[in-house]
Amino acid sequence: MSQSTNQIAPGTLIANGNIRLQELIGEGGFGAVYRAVSVENGSTGRGETFAVKVQSRTNISKVRANVQIREGALHSLVSGSHPSITSLLQIHSNPEHLFFVMPYVVGGNLFAHISSKRYLGQNELIKSVFGQMLDAVTHLHLHGVFHRDLKPENILCLDEQGSKVVVCDFGLATTSALSQEFRTGSVHHMSPECAASARPTESYSPRANDIWSLGIILVNMVTGRAPWSTASPKDPRFITYLQSPTNFFQTHLPISPSFIKLLIRVLDPNKNTRASMKEFREAFEEIETF
Repeated sequence: MSQSTNQIAPGTLIANGNIRLQELIGEGGFGAVYRAVSVENGSTGRGETFAVKVQSRTNISKVRANVQIREGALHSLVSGSHPSITSLLQIHSNPEHLFFVMPYVVGGNLFAHISSKRYLGQNELIKSVFGQMLDAVTHLHLHGVFHRDLKPENILCLDEQGSKVVVCDFGLATTSALSQEFRTGSVHHMSPECAASARPTESYSPRANDIWSLGIILVNMVTGRAPWSTASPKDPRFITYLQSPTNFFQTHLPISPSFIKLLIRVLDPNKNTRASMKEFREAFEEIETF
């Protein structure tokens, strides 16, 4: 099997020989992530542990190069500004690769904990963990940064219990209040207006798109499943939802009436009447049982 251009040989030294890449721990379309350790005086012993995102700089388009620059700039802008946003500790590069150095976390990502049914029936744990996400995204929005790729894989867990989380991966983030970059992010978590095949003159709100994505993540946590595959007219379940939101949730998901009421506000297909982050937070805090 050929090696991705984002991958690099384990044992490679970066940061002027101060950090050694050890093992590949994840890979997406635009980068590979390695566990790495600090190196002191050429030692091969274990030092401080990091997560390093590696991105290829060779044979990429000008658009992709600009996206890499934007990711570094926007992550740097919010790094260290909130406890539920992962820090960008260092940025390094060589002619072939770009390296983003971040703290290493022991708890994996939220997707793994959802898959293991960690949050099923755990109302207080859900309120605590998802509240951290709401705090983080509210903070991003207050600083004019919109994530555009909120999904369980981009929420890291600081502990093995999945009780403390941080938002990561700013590869698709933007400061634009309106965007024409449609179908940006995970199809399972993007809003219907982002998922649409729109005319070039149309745009969508990344802010409202983030709110929709958070709503889907909350469904994932509470039920261990997704309400539909994509918020598109091509998805029969989503069409059923549009026809009768309350009946859809009552029929398809084992959730409380108060949670259904919240979801109808947050997963409003009309971006202009969709709940704001403030309204989301207020309604979320009122729920006792999901």
